[in-house]
Amino acid sequence: MRGLYHFLRRIILNRINWTLSIPNNIKGHFLLREEDLSGVLKFFNQNELQRAKLLNIADQFCADKVNIFGKEVNLNDFTIDKFDKKINEDHYLKDLRFSWELYRSKYVFLVGLSYWITGDERYCKALTRFLRRWKDFSLLSSSGIPYNGMEAALKVINLSWCDFFLKKSKSYSIGDQKILIELLIHHTDYIYKNYDISIYGLESNHSLSCSIGLLYASFLFPDYEASDKWRRFGMRTLKRALKKQYSIDGVNFESSVHYHRYTFEILIFLLGIFYRNNFHSEQSIEESIRRIGMALNSLTHKNGYISRFGDNDGGKFLYDLGTIQEFNSLRYLEYFTEGKTPDYMESLLFSSINELNSFLKGEQNRIRIGNYIAYKGKDYSLIVSANEIGTNGKGNHQHNDFLGFELYSNCPFIVDPWSYCYTGNKDLRNHDRKTSTHNSVIIDQQEIVKYDENKLFEMLGNVKVRICEVKECVQTLSV
Repeated sequence: MRGLYHFLRRIILNRINWTLSIPNNIKGHFLLREEDLSGVLKFFNQNELQRAKLLNIADQFCADKVNIFGKEVNLNDFTIDKFDKKINEDHYLKDLRFSWELYRSKYVFLVGLSYWITGDERYCKALTRFLRRWKDFSLLSSSGIPYNGMEAALKVINLSWCDFFLKKSKSYSIGDQKILIELLIHHTDYIYKNYDISIYGLESNHSLSCSIGLLYASFLFPDYEASDKWRRFGMRTLKRALKKQYSIDGVNFESSVHYHRYTFEILIFLLGIFYRNNFHSEQSIEESIRRIGMALNSLTHKNGYISRFGDNDGGKFLYDLGTIQEFNSLRYLEYFTEGKTPDYMESLLFSSINELNSFLKGEQNRIRIGNYIAYKGKDYSLIVSANEIGTNGKGNHQHNDFLGFELYSNCPFIVDPWSYCYTGNKDLRNHDRKTSTHNSVIIDQQEIVKYDENKLFEMLGNVKVRICEVKECVQTLSV
């Protein structure tokens, strides 16, 4: 019934044409503060290689170029009017992640940060030029292109940083701020009207992102007329997501460690916003996020690399410089688990929020986490997937990796091949989720779960896996 309700709600809300008033300014607080500048400068002065990479990204942007998954592209080649042509132009661009990542505008944070630490007006002017052209890179400006609330939520968060980074620059005018506020309001209104839920009531990382986008916007514009309804709706759906999408010990139900990472990162970001704004959420929300983070840490190998079970479509929310090492490594969790100084881009964002330092400290390295087994010895780690079909039997990010395992030492030794699920090449996608592709048992050359190879998310059913007991002795581990 919930799915039907939201389906009808979406139809009704999108047929109502009301004129949106536009607030005069952005009042909300960001995770970084003016007084954090010295710490940020120190970080980049001590890490010259990272500083050079950061400024190179900003220099590229000044020439209207960005790097998406290792491919440098010109933004002018990806304006909305060219969307259909580009998505079908060649095999590489049929990977839908490519366009999503480009339109999410994650690079805006990096360019703004470059301006903040250098004062180079070229970076500010490049961002203000980008803001004035926002309709060229927003799917809201074209009714014929599919869009969803999750993408709008990520765009709101990423573009909102412009006001924080640029507000003291003469190149950032009142008119530019008005443009930014208008696009943030319109995208948040879209999230509210197009909350991501399937017709049969399934909510996933998409709906969670919508909830966080609405809550975040309510802090940006606390006095705005729609802010209260954004916050009420966002808080209600957030609490439902934390209850329905995770096991009792914090494991995400989509059977993908990368999607688990994505949801933890956007949740810890939101919790930082709560703390920065002195907003006292329910204790259960904070405890849920703590369990989710501790589960992610348990699903991290001894060398700091993330486990690779399930789909991966670039599932990373926190800001980094786009290197392979940053994508694979979860070393930044050390700030949350051990209280170490923020030596990584991801944890730098939280460097002045004392409540999050050592936030995940406590029981770590449990052997059983949800339906995973994770054993970590002195210099090796073994992680086994014993999942049921994920997402309540709809398995949309599940592979036939039941009882598959990974074994790492300081370097990966036996790895799961993972998959980026949105490639336009169905043969590659189907090969990646086959039983024979994973470190799993194969019987009579049969797939553990049969699926329609012509469909993107087709793994359906109620395969049940039960871990009966776990016994650890001095010399053996028995599961």
